[in-house]
Amino acid sequence: MTKNMTPPSLLRLEDAVKIMANAAKTSPVEPTKESLKLRYAVNRIVAKDIISAINIPLNDNAAMDGYALKASNLADDKIFKVAGTAYAGNPYTKPLATGECVRIMTGAEIPPNADAVIMKERATVTSDSGVSFTGKVSSGANIRKRAEGVAADSAVITKGTRLTPRHLALIASIGVSSVDVFKKLTVGVFATGNELVEPGTPLRPGQNYESNRVSVSLLLEQLGVNVIDYGIIPDDQHQLRETLRSADARCDVVISSGGISVGDADYMKEIVNQMGNILFWKVAIKPGKPFTFGRLTHSWFCGLPGNPVAAFVILEQLVSQFIKALQQTHGLGVPVFDAIANVDIEKTTGRVDCQRGYFTTSQDGVLKVTPNEQQSSAVLLSLTQANCYIVLDHECDGVKKGHSVRIQPFSNV
Repeated sequence: MTKNMTPPSLLRLEDAVKIMANAAKTSPVEPTKESLKLRYAVNRIVAKDIISAINIPLNDNAAMDGYALKASNLADDKIFKVAGTAYAGNPYTKPLATGECVRIMTGAEIPPNADAVIMKERATVTSDSGVSFTGKVSSGANIRKRAEGVAADSAVITKGTRLTPRHLALIASIGVSSVDVFKKLTVGVFATGNELVEPGTPLRPGQNYESNRVSVSLLLEQLGVNVIDYGIIPDDQHQLRETLRSADARCDVVISSGGISVGDADYMKEIVNQMGNILFWKVAIKPGKPFTFGRLTHSWFCGLPGNPVAAFVILEQLVSQFIKALQQTHGLGVPVFDAIANVDIEKTTGRVDCQRGYFTTSQDGVLKVTPNEQQSSAVLLSLTQANCYIVLDHECDGVKKGHSVRIQPFSNV
């Protein structure tokens, strides 16, 4: 028996975000862990804090090439005896006597009794073993202090961090060769519609090339998940149900595009509701209103609109943030900046409007933005000819030229 499918009113975007965030927190999807060599851990999520067993630097060392000495011994025209040379990895270990200095290279350990490094450009060699200096230096000058980079027993990277090459270089620098990360989530993707065909196939009257699986799959892969592509499924209830059942058994999240609106062949909501539970349908956002979110037997369901721009906007504004939450990634959210509108921007109240626009930075450092003329949810050029979303709030009824608006620069994830 079909559950009550009375169309709800539009859910405010912030409420949709909260529902999905709470779903992720209470999700039965619990990522398991695996250990990977650093070479293979880029873009993966750290499963536990990474603690350094060592100080960095291990000891005080020279920040530049020069001479190590005791700062209080410096005086104009005083000649120091060069007692030896210190190299990175080959230190000078004898304590310096009064009037001695050591030629030292960048990264070399500071010799005993030395407390400063004076740059070589301020040195004048007076003999085979003598040198004088101009000017003064203070104690600690040009020295990298022990543990000033990393202190032993401190957390250098915390659980939930998405690993970049920068993070992995830091991990290598503390002597760690592998890292515990969460195993990748598995996400199933398919598109629905009798009118859809694969790119490269000759079009017949009434057909369109399917593009949503490309954008969805590639963005998901950038998020570090395994993607299973179930292809294009026709508007057939039996095939849709079997595809959902198969994907639900294998995946943590199932994402479809199309079939969630109010057309005669839009079956997805009813099938999802029969197999599980729809948590909400229709969000007060433009484009992307028909977005559906729910729970199947084993996985979460995200139903994207069929229009390609609407699908991409929902993917970035809602679904990608949900995936990150399931991955237990910290630092969720996207950067938002204020910019000045170069022209009047039209909008009606009642929905958050993510208009596509192009921002630039003026010579005086002010961000300025212009919306694209084309804002159709079916025209992908409105995305490719833009570099940001102009985010207009629910209650906004338009923006005058010269007034401030919020923008979200496009990002890869």
